[in-house]
Amino acid sequence: MKQSLSYGRIKLGYEDDDVRPLPLVLFSSVRFRGKVYLPKISDRDALRILKIRGEKKISFSDAYVEAICRDNRESNEIGEGRALIRWLKTRKMMIDWKKSDYKIHSMLFCEEAPKFDLHDELARDHLFSISPVKVLGRNIKLYVEDEAMLSLINLQFGEEEDFLSLVRRYVARRIQWELWRAPAPTFADWVRNEGKRPVFKKGQLGFNAYQP
Repeated sequence: MKQSLSYGRIKLGYEDDDVRPLPLVLFSSVRFRGKVYLPKISDRDALRILKIRGEKKISFSDAYVEAICRDNRESNEIGEGRALIRWLKTRKMMIDWKKSDYKIHSMLFCEEAPKFDLHDELARDHLFSISPVKVLGRNIKLYVEDEAMLSLINLQFGEEEDFLSLVRRYVARRIQWELWRAPAPTFADWVRNEGKRPVFKKGQLGFNAYQP
C-alpha cells in the first residue's frame, strides 16, 4: 500500500496493479448556456445506457442537455442516469458515441485486458470479459451477467481472494455439479455464499463497450 501527502493529510492508496476498477465509467463534462455540467451517473446506470439500442441516434452531449440540463426536476427525483435512460427509451433513441464522451477505468481497458472474439455468440450482450482459466487441462471462459459482475466489483465485505482463483474454483465445482446433474448457483451467488470478496488485477477483467 502506498502513502502520499495531500494538503497536509496522509492519503492511503493501493498499488496500481491491485485495485478495484471503480468508478467503472467516467462521462465527460457537458457545456450548456455557459455552464459546465459534470454528469453524475452511477456505474449501474452507465451499463444500461451503453447497451441501449434505438431507432435514431443522438450525441451524448445533446441527450444529456435535453434530458438533464433543460429541466432537472426528474433527474433530481430519480437521478441523472435513470432520467437519461427514460428519456432515451421514451424517444426510441440511442447514443451515437464518440471517443471523447467517456473513459473506462484503465484496469479494464489496457493491453492486458481480455477481449471478446467478435464471432463469440455467447458474448453477445455482455460488456465484461473474463480471462480464460485452465481447469482439468482445458481453457475455459466464464460468462457473467453485467450487473452481477458489477455487484462483485462493489462487494464491501468478505475474505479477499484473487478474482481468477475464484473463477477457477467455481468452474471446477461447476463441472462437478454438471456431472452430478445438480443445480448450480450463479458465479456471483457462489462468491457471496463462500464469504469471499474478489481482488482484481490487470489482465483479469476487460470491458468491451465502444471505446475508439
